[in-house]
Amino acid sequence: MEDYLNIIYPLIPVVHRPSFRQALQEDRDCDDSCFLGLFLAITAVVIATLPSRFQHYRSLSTPLRFQSRQETVRICADRIMKLRTYTYFDEINFQKFAISYLLYIAFLQLRNHNRSRMMDVEAMQIARLLDLHCISEYEGLNRIETQLRKKGFWLIFYGFVHARLQNMFGEQLSYLDPVLLQAINPEDLLPVEVDDEFILEHEVLMPATPTPCLVTGFIIHSRVFWAAIRSPVPGQSPEEPCPCVCAHDPKIQISYLQTRLQSLKYLLHDIPPALQLWGPPSEDNLKSPARLG
Repeated sequence: MEDYLNIIYPLIPVVHRPSFRQALQEDRDCDDSCFLGLFLAITAVVIATLPSRFQHYRSLSTPLRFQSRQETVRICADRIMKLRTYTYFDEINFQKFAISYLLYIAFLQLRNHNRSRMMDVEAMQIARLLDLHCISEYEGLNRIETQLRKKGFWLIFYGFVHARLQNMFGEQLSYLDPVLLQAINPEDLLPVEVDDEFILEHEVLMPATPTPCLVTGFIIHSRVFWAAIRSPVPGQSPEEPCPCVCAHDPKIQISYLQTRLQSLKYLLHDIPPALQLWGPPSEDNLKSPARLG
């Protein structure tokens, strides 16, 4: 779990760190099957994503008894499926979305493409049922849940963008249709730019000195993905060709991609110096709560 929080979490932030640590300390996996499923899904994605750590896990005083990463991930996934009862999907929550999304990434890392696609479709469906793309449905949620769901939207959106640009013949299912996409204002769905340690259930604390944090990078990353398919300025997207037209007319597709490339060209020129590849590292950024683990 520490490897997830310290290494994988910045890329897949599907938990609220302080709440998750507390749940681990309370051994919540012993009496909460959904949390146990999340625990196993995190284990699967760490094993799949960090091959260099697998031998270390096998050398611990209580070692992993599985012989390969593939076997470990398969056992985790099978155990998760056995935890599900016939009422599992009667109540949808963000934790269930996170489980499906983590398994999707785990199988993708292991190049088990068919099983990865199945988990991707499940994660997309739960995301739609939760209305992660619809800001009006966030009303009444507490601050922690709101932050998690906004991050969840962008995580599933990244896959949608890859599919939109690479899946020209429609062999993969899509998270959003063109009508829903046009109705989204990306700025509404960006998470609050503070680390989890500043987000309480009913309040968001602001740091005394604003500095770039993990969420800063997440927001920049999300804006890049948005600009890959739509104008980065809300309300200023020109008329765009229908994906079905692009699929059958290479000239229209090339023109569309050139427009997107132009939008991306200077998108990162004004990011904080601490996050620039050409800028010096910032001591304040290195002292961020996210880096302290």
